[in-house]
Amino acid sequence: MSFVRELCSQTKNEAIIVAGDISHNCNLVEETLKLLSSSYRRVFFIAGNHELWVQGSQRGTGTAPSSVEKLDEISSLCETYGVFDRPHRLGSVLVVPILSWYDLSLEVSAAADLFEGFESWPWTDFRKCDWPSELEDDYPCLGNRYPSGVASSFEAKNNAKLKEAVEDMKKIETTSVLSYSHFLPGTFALPDWLKPESDVFNPAW
Repeated sequence: MSFVRELCSQTKNEAIIVAGDISHNCNLVEETLKLLSSSYRRVFFIAGNHELWVQGSQRGTGTAPSSVEKLDEISSLCETYGVFDRPHRLGSVLVVPILSWYDLSLEVSAAADLFEGFESWPWTDFRKCDWPSELEDDYPCLGNRYPSGVASSFEAKNNAKLKEAVEDMKKIETTSVLSYSHFLPGTFALPDWLKPESDVFNPAW
């Protein structure tokens, strides 16, 4: 919190984008959003994986029993403090937050060595998140269940908000659309042989 307080004490900026992972603790999420909203004219936020953790003793005062319900809880906090977790306009620029979650699309045979021992990877999200059974499938990973339906569920939420954005753009001149998300692949997240300039790179990945 010291970093956030220092940032807010020095800022003269109109807007800030926070792309998730403030904390898994609802108290800290609320305190951060409240502080930012009192210092910036516009605050944009989207939840990361840490916000969706519901297991453990350090979750704060949040009462949501599942990660889906905790997302709703976080969204309510945003509404309370005037923080935008949906498309909102800054003049002629439309800012569009996008919910995201990782799926199995990068599990390709050519990179099989990168997934060796996947069933025993101790990913904290497997232990800290709790998803409805309809969003999970049997899979050889820690806990033997993988939330394969979360990405498509979030996509549906995005589509509803994007429809609002499209309608907004039809009514008001828009020079730029600025989208952001928590999960954005960088070159450091790709196998070494997947160079964007190489012949074997598949942009669909």
